[in-house]
Amino acid sequence: MLRWFRARKLALKTARKGGLESRRKTRRSRGAVMVEYALLLVAVGVPTVAGLTAGGATMFKNYRAARNHMLSAFP
Repeated sequence: MLRWFRARKLALKTARKGGLESRRKTRRSRGAVMVEYALLLVAVGVPTVAGLTAGGATMFKNYRAARNHMLSAFP
């Protein structure tokens, strides 16, 4: 409990000295990094999913043909 009071007292001191502004800047920069990361995931993820979707039908058709060939009585 004493540790919490000391931490709170220190937080109030830093808030008075302009520490609050630096925390706001840190939050903004964290938000900017998250947005950049999300855009990067979209830029890489959408083409990857589209490629797998386009090629998936062909791969599945080839898989079924190979499986049927392997399971047939007279190959």
